Amino acid sequence: MFEGMGLGGCILQAEYTLLKKSLMAFFFATTTPLGILVGLLISKSYKESSPHALITEGLLNGASAGLLIYMALVDLLAADFKIKIR
Repeated sequence: MFEGMGLGGCILQAEYTLLKKSLMAFFFATTTPLGILVGLLISKSYKESSPHALITEGLLNGASAGLLIYMALVDLLAADFKIKIR
């Protein structure tokens, strides 16, 4: 949910045409259910306690958390520290 909100905010703030913004929203809206479908299909063979599953889950969680921290720093805090040069 938070990734979707962050991506939606970036798409709205981007200086793109309406067509490009619409394409970005369309691809996000279609790839998310596709990812859910893939997850449901592989859930039968997924073993939570296997070393490969734990490493993969840790890497994906770390990447997701890193992206959220980056978005928070760039979007929220950058405006507070912006230096105005005349």
